[in-house]
Amino acid sequence: MSMRGSGEDAYWVDATGAGWLTLPITLHSSRMPMCDLTPQQCAFELQHWLNWYEADHQYALPTVAFILAIVLFFAIGALGDLVLPRAVQRWTVIRRMRASARFLAYKSFRIPFLRWYSSSLGIILIGALGFVFFMAMTLGRHPYYWPNTEETNYGSSPPIATRSGWMSLACLPFILVLAAKENPISVLTRIAYEKLNVFHRWLSWAMYALALVHTFPFIVYHRKEGDMGMQWGMSAYYWTGVIAILAQSWLTFFSFGPIRNRFYEVFKATHLLAAAMFFAFLFIHVGFTLSSVDYMIAAAVLYFVCWVAASLRTAFEHGPRPVSARLEMLPHDVLKISIPTKSSWKPGQHIFLRFLSWNVHSLTAHPFTISSLPRREGSSTPRNKNEMIFYVHPRGGYTGRLAALARQNPDCRVNVSLDGPYGGMKDRSLGLFDKAVIISGGAGAGFMLPVLEDLLRMKAAKEEIDVKIVFCTRNDEHATWFCEQIAALLERYRATGAKVEVHVTGGAGMNVVNRKLEGSNNDEADTGKEMIEEERKVGSDSESEDFAMLKRTGRPNAKAIVAQAVEGFGGTLGIAACGPEDLLFEVRNAVADAQKNIGPHGPDDVYLYSEQFGW
Repeated sequence: MSMRGSGEDAYWVDATGAGWLTLPITLHSSRMPMCDLTPQQCAFELQHWLNWYEADHQYALPTVAFILAIVLFFAIGALGDLVLPRAVQRWTVIRRMRASARFLAYKSFRIPFLRWYSSSLGIILIGALGFVFFMAMTLGRHPYYWPNTEETNYGSSPPIATRSGWMSLACLPFILVLAAKENPISVLTRIAYEKLNVFHRWLSWAMYALALVHTFPFIVYHRKEGDMGMQWGMSAYYWTGVIAILAQSWLTFFSFGPIRNRFYEVFKATHLLAAAMFFAFLFIHVGFTLSSVDYMIAAAVLYFVCWVAASLRTAFEHGPRPVSARLEMLPHDVLKISIPTKSSWKPGQHIFLRFLSWNVHSLTAHPFTISSLPRREGSSTPRNKNEMIFYVHPRGGYTGRLAALARQNPDCRVNVSLDGPYGGMKDRSLGLFDKAVIISGGAGAGFMLPVLEDLLRMKAAKEEIDVKIVFCTRNDEHATWFCEQIAALLERYRATGAKVEVHVTGGAGMNVVNRKLEGSNNDEADTGKEMIEEERKVGSDSESEDFAMLKRTGRPNAKAIVAQAVEGFGGTLGIAACGPEDLLFEVRNAVADAQKNIGPHGPDDVYLYSEQFGW
């Protein structure tokens, strides 16, 4: 990890360049100070925050405590949401506290000309808190370098390199835990792993920055001493550190959003390999210095336990063997994937599919949002006859190759392994709210269908439902397909009162049916020039009109849609959104603004569940 004087140099250096593996092997190096300086100089060297022999306790443990404190804060909030009686949760002060938290969770920012979108304000504040912590711990104590002279040598490990190295190492267990689909942080905070992925990335950047601060002071010191070449040739510490930081650089920069999205297949194929290389050489690099190996063991054990938990869950859900998936091309260039299964799932959940065919990438699994629901409890069909359905709009690459397979063979079947389901609206069904708004764009239609069907199942006993469905797409054929799917759902459940808006942003066709609710007082229905003029009655009998379906050109105004849903409303409002980044930005900020209306003269609750394209 770092080097201290002649004694520590002897621990690292031998003729083979592998001095870290000295016998007998011990998990921890000695904490006994070796100081042959004057008493005053020894007192300076061994003072708090500078003592190399206690650096892990002074820098690594506070880093662990800091991260755990953040996790505990959100765990307490999640626990309160579970155990507080419903009557208490209706108190105005509690509702406003929840609204404030949601404002921080939803509010975000953007730079339009760069097409850059920030994380939520709450995540930014947590990141800023972490930045202040790491900066204070790294730069808050002087000296950064030992005041060595020809007569006095405090050692070859600059204090700033020592402290940053220990803080960097302390981040590792949390980074690996946050990378796992089943992990204790998700369990404690009730936040799905994909929502926590931002902290996996940000903490990885923090670890990388600290690793660089750890590295360069050694280069400065040994260039000054003129023995850089000797150290490189004789000490495993240097060449293993360089390989580890090169692997870490690959992991960090390739995880940067634009690069990851542009070269996603390369990212998927190399990420685990680079991570394994980084971990192996970091283990050799830190050796058994003080308690460094404890952090390596903790990271490996925690990740292994998370992996075992996810593997066992998948085995119990789907069995150990692959299943047969049917690929079918539907009209309007929609790829339908059907998979029989005995498992169950919730609306909005996704699952990782690995298609075991040489025609597509069989070594990597890709996430797909499930577009169907399992059969209802009490259904006459056995539970093991459930069918997962995925509606995919091929865009080239992985999905394009799947579509090519389906076109070549109309009854194409491919063995597939399943991992999941994960995420989704596990305990926040829109059917629990008095009013609902569902907004999606593009491929988000696959997300919308099970969310709407779940709401319709829960509201089946009601004469009329208060739900607004907004869908936008560039493709007129896609709009036609969506209208057919929504109409089929609403008619199957004999739902009345639903309002459906379809926005075609790519211009073109006006051949989608406009279904208008009888007696509707929708001001937007009278705007004329943006609507289809054709109307047709749709309902359970020829004399009733059950739902309104309007088609418009241009983008939906998410802010106006949310504001209209909140205006004059005193109940609970649930909103679900899925689509491209710009659409979700507008929805999230609109719902964040709506939190200001929570109170005695506004809605009781305004909740948002959102899912963004990409990974």
